[in-house]
Amino acid sequence: YNCGDVDPEYLLGWGVGAWGVGGWGVDASIAIAPISEPTNWSLDNWGEDVIVCRSGGPLYRYDTSAGVGRPSRIAKGPDEVRCAFVTAERYVFALGCTIIGGGFDPMTVRWPDVEDITDWSPSDVDTSNQRKLQGGTRLMAGTALAQGVSVVWSDAAIFLFQFTGSRFVYDSRQVGTHCGLIGPHAFCKAGSAAFWMSANSFWMYAGVPEEIPNVEDIQDWVFLQLNRRHAIKSFGFYNPIHNEV
Repeated sequence: YNCGDVDPEYLLGWGVGAWGVGGWGVDASIAIAPISEPTNWSLDNWGEDVIVCRSGGPLYRYDTSAGVGRPSRIAKGPDEVRCAFVTAERYVFALGCTIIGGGFDPMTVRWPDVEDITDWSPSDVDTSNQRKLQGGTRLMAGTALAQGVSVVWSDAAIFLFQFTGSRFVYDSRQVGTHCGLIGPHAFCKAGSAAFWMSANSFWMYAGVPEEIPNVEDIQDWVFLQLNRRHAIKSFGFYNPIHNEV
């Protein structure tokens, strides 16, 4: 299974981007003219197994009870998925994916029945569903924060998903704008809080999205030197030894 593209690709040449920007053979507008992203992989535990997603491909499951082997494709799942994660309630979220009826929508979330990851067709006897979110051009990533609470990022906003147990399964709403995720791996969580990097600032969510305080010097240093061509490769992690993000 090919590892994928290392670098993003951009449209080049005259007429790309705003008037007077760029020229022949010049990257005209990195912000608005990407035609492909680096390949990203997302993996998350589903019970004792692992859900595997290569961006732009289908979902796979690594079944630990089957012994050492290869992940197998999840039957009847979306043909194309940007990224995936598993909620605390054991729902597999496919973010930016092939929708019911065909076609790809980068802002749609789909999930299968809670205990049957091959059932992706909503009905009165299961809990699978799909939902289109408003606020951005594409979904970037998501994570479970606590039992019943997950967050999903687009390139422009953050959305809260709260488990309701109703026939709609989750209540979802946009809880922050102008705070989207700069790259699929540019976030982490510590306890029940999420921390992430947007296109021009650092953010946290612990009930409400807010800019991380007292980071002006770090923020200036990072964003003044950031290579915008490769900004989507930004990465975040939590170091529990020193309680650092």
